[in-house]
Amino acid sequence: MKKILIALSIVFLLFSCGQETSPQSENEQANMGDTTTLTIPHSIEHELENVKNCVFDRDTVTDNFLKNITEFSNYSWDHHTKEARIILANNDSLYIHIGGCMHYGVSATLTRVGNKKEFSDHAYWLSQAYWIAERVEGFEPEFLHQVDEMKNYDEEMDDEGLFIDFHENDYSLIVDRKDGYTHITLNHYFH
Repeated sequence: MKKILIALSIVFLLFSCGQETSPQSENEQANMGDTTTLTIPHSIEHELENVKNCVFDRDTVTDNFLKNITEFSNYSWDHHTKEARIILANNDSLYIHIGGCMHYGVSATLTRVGNKKEFSDHAYWLSQAYWIAERVEGFEPEFLHQVDEMKNYDEEMDDEGLFIDFHENDYSLIVDRKDGYTHITLNHYFH
């Protein structure tokens, strides 16, 4: 689990150059009744206010990549965090963050209510990663299939979660649970 926590810290650092928690995010965190008001733990890490020395121009990142996906028509976009929140038909949620400051990439977290699958069910968790990769721009589902078939990854699991580090193309999959929600996060960094 230490590797998972270290990996999560690295993910947060890669996306953030400087951050400040907004009052809206604090309010959303306090309101954890259902997925329509749920803010995933990672989303605050994407807030970047008053960032001056970014390599990438954050102002060019928009929600255009979501506009023609009918399955994602019920989404909200946060211009400051560059994160979309999509309420899915089954009341689960999908959070998509795109962009970055010093490192550019895409991160998508599928939040499932009450999912109790064992962390050891590798095939199930990869099927969830494929589901994300097939729908979100910036992921390569065929790449994930190839890496899985070749067993070209490291996997660490314990009672608190699962972490899979794919050996190529800067991909990782993190699965954890908190407060009755299961968070399945697929990350891909381009630069």
